[in-house]
Amino acid sequence: MDRRAFVTGLGAALAAEAQPTRQIGVLVHSTAPVSPETPGPFSQFEAALRERGWIRGRNVVVEYRYSEGRSERLADLATELARLRPDIIVAHTNQAIAAAKSVTTKIPIVMVIAVDPVGAGLITSLAHPGGNVTGVTFDVGDEIWGKRLELLREAAPEVARVAILWNPAYAPNRNRWQAVEEAARKLSVALASVEAEAGGDLENRFALMAKERARGLFVLGDPMLFRLRSQIAVLALKHGLPSVSPYREGADPAG
Repeated sequence: MDRRAFVTGLGAALAAEAQPTRQIGVLVHSTAPVSPETPGPFSQFEAALRERGWIRGRNVVVEYRYSEGRSERLADLATELARLRPDIIVAHTNQAIAAAKSVTTKIPIVMVIAVDPVGAGLITSLAHPGGNVTGVTFDVGDEIWGKRLELLREAAPEVARVAILWNPAYAPNRNRWQAVEEAARKLSVALASVEAEAGGDLENRFALMAKERARGLFVLGDPMLFRLRSQIAVLALKHGLPSVSPYREGADPAG
């Protein structure tokens, strides 16, 4: 055996073994995977950790807390995670980010799917977040929603009437709706408002779209519709509706 290769390999192995165990807390405003074998919303996150040498169960511990879509649970779950004193907390959606921020000013918080974090008061600015919060934003302004309608029209120019599937109870959607309306006027596209309900009932929602003679589907994103993304994709295919969604998974019936 090559002595130099052996020494190099041994040194790398010892370094990996000596690497301290880190702990990551993850606060998810969504439902937990059905089983360990079911890919969850953070499966790619763990894959990226592995690519960088952070192996769950070896040198990193990942503590997940799922709200099951219930906002009232977030404060307690955030407190529970903070008491574990993780190295960082990864927080999913504005409500979870705000909950994490309210319980610690010292543990770094990484935002995931933050919506207008400056306007929501989560950070000071995109260039200089300030405090203990950083991360990525889901969108940097409402105008991107109008751009998505443009993309739908470019992909399906024959679509002149579009159903907007949305949750009016989700506060950021109010400004988004206005942005989509403005884009629709410029594109000469008629909009049909189809309000999503917490219980789902998507079959009836799509039946209403058919009644409204919609020829395309535009999904305004929020945690509730994210959980229903697979069903929405299946029904859009079933009804033959060209669609645009803020989620990549919205194009995959398998979710």
